[in-house]
Amino acid sequence: MDKEIKGLEIVMKMDPGLQNVLHIPIFALLSYFWLRSFYYLKFSVKRGLFLSFLCTMTFGVLDEFYQILIPGRYCSIGDILFNFTGLIIGGVVGVFFLYGRKNRRTATS
Repeated sequence: MDKEIKGLEIVMKMDPGLQNVLHIPIFALLSYFWLRSFYYLKFSVKRGLFLSFLCTMTFGVLDEFYQILIPGRYCSIGDILFNFTGLIIGGVVGVFFLYGRKNRRTATS
């Protein structure tokens, strides 16, 4: 990363391996919040998961792609795999907490 970028000293001092691993919780949250949005819009589980997957992966791939244009940055397939791992975790957690809870409520009513 370019040393001249102001305000990113913490990130620049961080171990690159840790930076890569942090993609997982960030993309898990992104995926979860997309799924939560589709849940409140009354989308089915399948449709909500599909759209959440599509939005999150599109963002992740575009995020990696535009790094080619930034001096000192590069596109990484490894980062895309970390993004994908986070996406899956966020989707599983979202389905369990959002759609699973909905089914439990209707079953006990």
